[in-house]
Amino acid sequence: MRENARALNPAGRLARTFLHSKLTPLLILAATLFGLLAILETPRTYNPSIVVPVINLTVVRPANTPRAMLEQVVRPLEALMASIPGVAHTYGMARAGLATVTVRFRVGANEERSLVKVYNQIQSNLNRLPPGTRPPLIQSLSLYDVPILTLTLSARHRDAEALRVIAEHVLAPLRSVPGVGKTWIEGASASAIRIWLNPTRLAADRLTPSAVAAALSAANVTQPAGSLLVDERRMPLRVSAGLGNAKAVGGIVLAIRHHRPVFLRDVARVAPGPANEAVRSTIGFGPASAHRGRPPEPAVTLAIARQKGTDGVQVADRVLSRLHRVERWALPAGIHVTITRNDGHTANDAVDTLIEHLGLSILAVVAILIIFLGWREASIVALSIPLILFVV
Repeated sequence: MRENARALNPAGRLARTFLHSKLTPLLILAATLFGLLAILETPRTYNPSIVVPVINLTVVRPANTPRAMLEQVVRPLEALMASIPGVAHTYGMARAGLATVTVRFRVGANEERSLVKVYNQIQSNLNRLPPGTRPPLIQSLSLYDVPILTLTLSARHRDAEALRVIAEHVLAPLRSVPGVGKTWIEGASASAIRIWLNPTRLAADRLTPSAVAAALSAANVTQPAGSLLVDERRMPLRVSAGLGNAKAVGGIVLAIRHHRPVFLRDVARVAPGPANEAVRSTIGFGPASAHRGRPPEPAVTLAIARQKGTDGVQVADRVLSRLHRVERWALPAGIHVTITRNDGHTANDAVDTLIEHLGLSILAVVAILIIFLGWREASIVALSIPLILFVV
């Protein structure tokens, strides 16, 4: 017995210690519980939880060609951003009167510090921007800006603007679901009051587009106006002259000509409409859809992202559960809701498939060991492999 003990190497002596220890069953139980808890509580996400700070710079310089924007704005900004410590890459894009520069920092860099570095670099070099260039708009981007769930609302007899109004009512209660981050609506532009100026009438009344813009800015005012003392009580005053509809906008006085006021409606056509008519979307249904055979119809899409550190599967499930309750009172008849993206479901399926394949692999190894080594050796492997996976 002593000779056998002397022949054991360190690994053998360690195994013998645990073989006769009363703590071994407790360690096995603890490792099993720890592994099961990790499987149940670890957040399941479709995208990896890594930190890659990305910052967008948008620069407006009206009446400039794409070539001028590239040479005078994009390339100097790229050189300026590349000099910041920690920047990995810069990407630029130029269009007529508009330039975009994307700054990507190294993996693992602090997001807040990276944003502060870019902001300080821009503020310290504003004097180097070409004349006529507006201050850059700085926006921070992250993996948590990617939606994990998209819901498409469609209807055959409603236009995109009407669908957007309905989508805003549906999205409002979904924003309060725990774990929900950024939310937005795609597929239809926000409603606005459109103004089409008549050049002939403007010239007849000696008006210019800049004069119209100044009149609109001056008329659309909502601000404090001091206070009024009444019976030893001070009452705050507020000027509420905001323009709320097309009729109010059309009634703005632009000038006095020949002892009569010139209203905006006299020199332009004013009507409500989408802020950008080029934004449109439709949805079609293929053979695998439950609505196959239905023609394409106008649609808008609700995009929902998750907060940092949350479980994408749980967030998506909670949003869908809230949606089922909202559908009863917020959706008119004829509105169809289609889940066009569900990263929570995809991530859950991926994790379940991985666990299933691991189980099948263990069973295959145990079956081979039973055939060639016997059931005792196979049982040791069948117990040790899951425990190792649970621990790591």
